[in-house]
Amino acid sequence: MKIERIGDIKTVMSNEGSRHNYFGWPTACRLQNGKIAAVASGFRQDHVCPFGKTVIAYSEDEGETFTAPAPVIDTVLDDRDGGIAVFGDSGVIVTSFNNSIAFQRDYAEKYTQNKYALAYLDTLTEEEEGAVLGATYRISHDCGVTFGPLHISPVTSPH
Repeated sequence: MKIERIGDIKTVMSNEGSRHNYFGWPTACRLQNGKIAAVASGFRQDHVCPFGKTVIAYSEDEGETFTAPAPVIDTVLDDRDGGIAVFGDSGVIVTSFNNSIAFQRDYAEKYTQNKYALAYLDTLTEEEEGAVLGATYRISHDCGVTFGPLHISPVTSPH
């Protein structure tokens, strides 16, 4: 198998000057209208972070530049590993998954000692967690311009 670089390495998403400048696990695709869309888990502080959101950015110039990242999936939990796929003439699905409050708290206590994250997690209720915990997705029917409500999927395959 031959691996060939098709462009320069560049930053697609950032939030410079903020503690929330960690973006990871990207996926990209070409939309039906010709634009490139990239999704990632962003506005995070760490690998596991309750502030993570699944965000999207668009390019109209073959990936030379991208719009600022905008949240597509933003629950009270750590929205991770954004995925994107197109279907039909204008359908786009963006997927994510999240971790429980207990998992996030355990990570923060063991690895980061992030008091900011722990204080936030203390504000969440079991009801808030239960409403969004699991594999999530939102669907667009206009090439990713707008997205419908959040749904919970019965299955996931994040990696």
